Amino acid sequence: MIGLVDGDLIRYKAGWASQQQLWRICIKGESEDDWLASFTYAKEADEWIRGQEDLYKVKSYNIKPLSYAKIVVDSIVKSIGSTIKAKELRIYLSPSTNFRNDIATILPYKGNRSQEKPHWHEEIKQHLIDRWGAVVVEGIETDDMLGIEQYRYRFPYATSSDALMEYERRPPTIICSYDKDLDMIEGWHYNFDTNKKYFINSVEAWRNYYKQCLKGDSSDNIPGMYAILRIKCLSKYLDAIDSMYSMYEMDNYVKSVYTGHEKELEEIKKLLWILRTDGNKNPTL
Repeated sequence: MIGLVDGDLIRYKAGWASQQQLWRICIKGESEDDWLASFTYAKEADEWIRGQEDLYKVKSYNIKPLSYAKIVVDSIVKSIGSTIKAKELRIYLSPSTNFRNDIATILPYKGNRSQEKPHWHEEIKQHLIDRWGAVVVEGIETDDMLGIEQYRYRFPYATSSDALMEYERRPPTIICSYDKDLDMIEGWHYNFDTNKKYFINSVEAWRNYYKQCLKGDSSDNIPGMYAILRIKCLSKYLDAIDSMYSMYEMDNYVKSVYTGHEKELEEIKKLLWILRTDGNKNPTL
């Protein structure tokens, strides 16, 4: 089995695990290096300075050595490989920009995300490249590369002897991530945060995609029914998708929901769609 690994999540998971957030108490007008006390939680710091106008809190981090961060990375990668019994791991990393930035007109793509990154973010990236052969994709995101690779090695639908031989020659893949967006990709998945392995069939994959079109994706700043149509209660619309088995039926249903907002829906669909083939950036039925 070939493990298709989301290296972006490893960067953040190992990075944040290698530093502890602290709230330090400082004196106004003096250097923040000369802090008085530190606390793990902001609430504790607020209680300590309550009523003392000359004091304030500042967020800081206790950074562990880079060697520790590398050990965390190696532990995650080795755990993924042993759990899924991988013959090969292919780790992918996203570039700084991608084609979705040019598609988004309603809201900036991922424009609501914090710019803060772990202290060893770039060093972890380089370690993944040097130690584990991670590849930085170009023009697309890691999710897209995982979708392309999973589709490339998808299970053959034919039952001929040639198809079975091809299946044996090219072992199946498994997407290793904990990004819910990837559940629109058919095939095996492994969530290395919850240690859960599961299979998504084609109907489930299409349902997940079209339900996402209704909900939008707040983490990527992609609008949905509430932002476009001001519809707050989504449950009956999502339940309707769950009762459908045809991708064409789902597509027509979502189009009917967004009647009068076809242009906005087209943008939402393109932003949410995870690629299955190189060069095709449009949702394909």
